[in-house]
Amino acid sequence: MGTLERNIDLNDLPKSAQEQLLEYYLFLKNKYSSKKKESQKKSAQQLPKDFYHPLLVNKYVKFDRTEIYNNG
Repeated sequence: MGTLERNIDLNDLPKSAQEQLLEYYLFLKNKYSSKKKESQKKSAQQLPKDFYHPLLVNKYVKFDRTEIYNNG
């Protein structure tokens, strides 16, 4: 999809309406630019930092499947 660029003639509107329109435009610009930044941050760092470090455990206990169900 191409870039959408339009010019709007605001001279027909009263000053108060021009100010409201500008304020609304800035609101939308801020709203959607912050969502884009947040989604980029989330995609770049989906997992917590601790996920990439190994867990330290005291001892590994090997067991087979039947032991789990027999001790239940």
